[in-house]
Amino acid sequence: MLEIPISKEWWKPFHEFLDEISQLKEVEEVLFFEERSLYESNVFVVVSRESEEITKKVAEVMVRLKSKYPWVSLSPMVLEKNSVAYTQFVTKGVHPA
Repeated sequence: MLEIPISKEWWKPFHEFLDEISQLKEVEEVLFFEERSLYESNVFVVVSRESEEITKKVAEVMVRLKSKYPWVSLSPMVLEKNSVAYTQFVTKGVHPA
């Protein structure tokens, strides 16, 4: 069983993910559904138009991060801006999963 560090180290993968993903031209914003800590699907990559290409890019970033930080449980979701799921999330705080 892997030991999960609960410290500043815990947030490193999240910040690396933000740095890399926010540079993609398709990404409009990255939202974080705040809870006590960073759980699997609490990060949402908002794009103007969802595509297989952006989903693939997000997956590639996660493969790199999971090889660097084997304990990371980050599993971001891609949301299309102005979709029903996006609107409910930003206006009502309803988790899109």
